Amino acid sequence: MQKNEIRNILKSERNNLSKTEIENISQAVIKHLLRGFKWQGTLVNIFLPIQKNKELNLYPLIEKITLLKGRVTVNRTNFAAKEMTPIHYQSDLQIKKNEYGIPEPVNGVEIEIDEIDVVIVPMLGFNANGHRLGYGGGFYDRFLSQTKAACIKIGVCHTAEPITIQNIENTDISLDFLISPNGIRKFSNIT
Repeated sequence: MQKNEIRNILKSERNNLSKTEIENISQAVIKHLLRGFKWQGTLVNIFLPIQKNKELNLYPLIEKITLLKGRVTVNRTNFAAKEMTPIHYQSDLQIKKNEYGIPEPVNGVEIEIDEIDVVIVPMLGFNANGHRLGYGGGFYDRFLSQTKAACIKIGVCHTAEPITIQNIENTDISLDFLISPNGIRKFSNIT
């Protein structure tokens, strides 16, 4: 199947999940993230969940990383340029949903992408080599292509089952790890 066909199937499956199921999956993913990685002194980029799309809620992870003496950035999107800018997450940061229902910082201090140590990426699905299937805008592929070589790229997903993805492009950036409710999966990054 082509990416658009798979996207529609995965979106439909995710839409069938209840609020309680999403919360349980989110909590399991956060537990695996906290146990599996070092957060102290780490600059982490975390997405804010689009609730209408039933994305995983990682707000509790932001709080925990801060308590562990890590720093967090969240993204502001420029749709015309198809770019995301990381903004330092602080207690006085104002978050507002944009016209697409994506929560974004209204104010805040911009951080350079190449300073980020870890990026936590939302996705609909993934293949066995760590290529993610997102919504198709290419925002995260562009963002990830600008990170430093040592940046750890972590995808979070509702499921641990890989899918077959046709038409992978040179601009599709593979992930280092997948975190699902089932645990942590390390990719070998063989394309």
